[in-house]
Amino acid sequence: MSKQQKNSNNKKSKSNVQISPRKTLIEQLYEKGWLEYRQSRFDSKSRLHIALKLMYNYQIIKRANLHSGYIFNNKIDNSISLASQMYSDAVNYYRQCLRAIPSEFWGIVRCICLEEKLPIISQDLSERQQAYLNYLYRIDLCRGLDRLLQLKIDNK
Repeated sequence: MSKQQKNSNNKKSKSNVQISPRKTLIEQLYEKGWLEYRQSRFDSKSRLHIALKLMYNYQIIKRANLHSGYIFNNKIDNSISLASQMYSDAVNYYRQCLRAIPSEFWGIVRCICLEEKLPIISQDLSERQQAYLNYLYRIDLCRGLDRLLQLKIDNK
């Protein structure tokens, strides 16, 4: 094989590679059907949207805590900076979410949406028990996100 043929083969293989952006855990679960809960008036797409909004506001708070000196510096004319306004809006939204989601649903919502971890299920349980726990986690996640959607509707 000549060098030209090798180079053309390498170019073909490189052009076929597609890099996809990393998906969050909630987006992966959305694709698997975790956000579908038939006994609700909200659909899975709206649950995904509200979960991503919660994640976005949580990330603003988290980053602001790392860079607090930059965020809270007043401008020369003592006006509020855009960053501090975004931070205060994110904190207010997060507090509303804490009040809207009952404690029995908050654990799974926090675990999946904010920490981006699946709850740990013991391997000592039978497959049927593990499947049942997964089902309960799905239902609690959907119910918690439904409470956030209801909060969004009530605040309009």
